[in-house]
Amino acid sequence: METILYKTELQSVIAGIEWNEGADFGVGVNAIDGSIMAKSILPFGVTKPGSIDTRESYTSIESEEDFEQMIDTKNNVEGTIAGVNIKAGAEYTKKVKFSKHSLTIIAEYKMRQNAYAQEKDNNYALNDRAAALLNESPDKFRKTYGDYFVAGIKSESSFIAMYACTSNTKSELNRFKASAGVSNPGMLKADSANEFETSLKSNNIRMEIHVFMNGVDAERCPCSAPWTAEKVIKALQWFKEHQSPRPTFMKLQHYNTIDPSFSRESDIEPAIFIRLKKLFRKQQILDREFNSFPILYTNPYSSFFQDFINGTNANKANMVQDPALLRHYEQMADEMADKLKPIQDRYDFFLEHKDNMSEIDNKHQSAEKGKGVWGPWGITAASNPNVGMRVHRDQFRKDSAFAKKQKHEFTSPSGEWLITGWKVISNWTDGSNGGWEKKGGQVIGSSDYRIFVESQTTRGCHWTVEIYYVNKNDYKFE
Repeated sequence: METILYKTELQSVIAGIEWNEGADFGVGVNAIDGSIMAKSILPFGVTKPGSIDTRESYTSIESEEDFEQMIDTKNNVEGTIAGVNIKAGAEYTKKVKFSKHSLTIIAEYKMRQNAYAQEKDNNYALNDRAAALLNESPDKFRKTYGDYFVAGIKSESSFIAMYACTSNTKSELNRFKASAGVSNPGMLKADSANEFETSLKSNNIRMEIHVFMNGVDAERCPCSAPWTAEKVIKALQWFKEHQSPRPTFMKLQHYNTIDPSFSRESDIEPAIFIRLKKLFRKQQILDREFNSFPILYTNPYSSFFQDFINGTNANKANMVQDPALLRHYEQMADEMADKLKPIQDRYDFFLEHKDNMSEIDNKHQSAEKGKGVWGPWGITAASNPNVGMRVHRDQFRKDSAFAKKQKHEFTSPSGEWLITGWKVISNWTDGSNGGWEKKGGQVIGSSDYRIFVESQTTRGCHWTVEIYYVNKNDYKFE
């Protein structure tokens, strides 16, 4: 095990710590992993928490930067470097979608006490057993009661509706963003919700809604999935009538505030906590990415991914004490990111492909003098090797035949292609090469093509068709 050379001085008071199951007034908290320890404080009178503030807010997640800012905001805790600030992401963060063709709007309605319920004079005292153990051995005391105790509790109820919006093209999404005002769409209000749904339909946007409630028994709600904007409004009204704020945040005080002889120093290098925060931040990012791709592509890595998620969650305290173990999970995170990158690269290319579907109509084209190339249509180049683009070149050359036209139809040799681009080349540019015509349906986005070429009467011809494609089995994103 590596030798730790530095120590961390823990804060005297930490507010805004997310509630842990089993917490209560006066129980201990381990600073390393946030676990709940034995109760150490004598019972005390609690102040009334004060008034309740209500807040309605909207957050639009349109990029990786937006998502990272969201999780940084959620994970931010006032003035602490302790391990209690290091936690896995909320369940709803896995549902966030964003890309060139999608975005997620998070609408939140919260009712929160504006002050902590706590001992009014800040007069806390250890119970007899805890005081005796502290006097006997601070180390034994820490192992039993932790570093902090719960001095205050703040309650909250929340209603979160997530609207994952997906378009067929980037232009459709841009039109929707302009018309819906996604930075503050107000869809938790009936009139705005109707306008929002109208904008969805007019811009050909598909929507998936997820609802999360805290402070109420959500199973009693008369509305349930599959959600619509209208059902969300009804569910919110029911929530407002039935909610009761529940403990959501803790205010912790270090035992040093009761007995100054109990040191606030921890034998943990400060850089370890910083690395841990980065690791759990990356865990949340990878968790969303892994769950956003089709199982077809992530399934080969499922076991590795679960080992990473379960291992980081179970070994938070161990990683603080063992930098080598921390480095192991940091390397696992990097390896998982490397495994997902080719999938992400292909998905990004797939969206670019969807934005470049336009091609020539089915109409005869004559090989005029000086014209040698028609197209290209779609995408015919991809520098990223993870995309896996290939090109198929097919030629037809035939000498002249008296009083006859030479004719040929180029067709696809494989049903495993996803065609992303194509062009037609007249290898003779003197105006004598005849003409060509696209037959059948759309070429881009399909596996098939039919390109008909012919010569002039009693003339030969020389035509080339270039088809650019990827393996369609690597692009099943819809």
